[in-house]
Amino acid sequence: MHGFCCCHYTDESPPRRQSLVVVCFERVGDDGGIWGTLPEWGFMAVAYLPPGKITAKRKDQAKFLSTARRTARTAFVVEVVDVDELPTWTSSAATGVCFHITLDRRGVRQEEEKTVIDRWCQADRAARLVDAAGKQAGVPRVQARRAVMYATYSYRLAGGLPCSVNTEQDEDDPKAAAIQLLAYIGHCDSKPEVDLKFMNLDPALFEAIVKLCREQREHPVCSRPCSEVVDMQSPLHGVQAVRAAISMADTMLPPEDCAPLTVTIAGPGSYAFATSCTDDEYAVAIDFVRSAIQCARHHLDTYTDSATDSQALLNSSCTDCNDKIRSSLLSTLV
Repeated sequence: MHGFCCCHYTDESPPRRQSLVVVCFERVGDDGGIWGTLPEWGFMAVAYLPPGKITAKRKDQAKFLSTARRTARTAFVVEVVDVDELPTWTSSAATGVCFHITLDRRGVRQEEEKTVIDRWCQADRAARLVDAAGKQAGVPRVQARRAVMYATYSYRLAGGLPCSVNTEQDEDDPKAAAIQLLAYIGHCDSKPEVDLKFMNLDPALFEAIVKLCREQREHPVCSRPCSEVVDMQSPLHGVQAVRAAISMADTMLPPEDCAPLTVTIAGPGSYAFATSCTDDEYAVAIDFVRSAIQCARHHLDTYTDSATDSQALLNSSCTDCNDKIRSSLLSTLV
């Protein structure tokens, strides 16, 4: 989700100060600070995490920077400290505002990070549903998101939605409003002609939104987050071994009704292994996550740089890895 993408919530205002947001790592600056993007705000935000505000302890900061530099997929949660507007950007497709967001990670708790990343994944699924509805209705993607995602976010910021859907349970997080509204529309006893009236939707887009929400309800997608955070370090081989172990675990095939495995940095030397599932498959999903952790730890413990030892590893037993892992390792030996 790096680079240019549509926003999830608005294309007019930046994230609120003191709110928690997801950052995708881009690079480490000359001063030791971290530059990144905010995937929920797409092209609108340039994110900067200054040195000294990455972790509370200097020792942990060095570990975090080292991991961020060497890990291919790095997403983590930070607090918005300050927002400065930059000159208006212009592209061949559109014109809009852009903001420089100054961040602080020191006060983010592990459970908060898990919640925020889960919410980001839920919002991304909701946005993709709206995109699909727009495609069916012949409505451009940005226009469809403005009509549904952005409108819902704006109304929620202003105090509430003018419909019967209860979004007050997440009053501190207006980003939840669109997720809850679309989930509610999926119920057969909902009244979308009433609850979506405030959006003034194009009739074709309205029909597509209702149709896709109902289909999703009848054939549920992986919507319940499931994750565990674990410490994973290799004093002998360093981050390279950890990255290789995570890559091996990442090749495990998810069970039916579970999303593919994702692994993100949770802190210095710690990683969050996550998937999502239907409510009925949570026990299966947590077993999948724990098997992936066990698989990663197995390969971390047996990590080697030599092809000879890698072949021995391939022939060893790892009960939690599927055949795809063997194929992945074989490709590295060719």
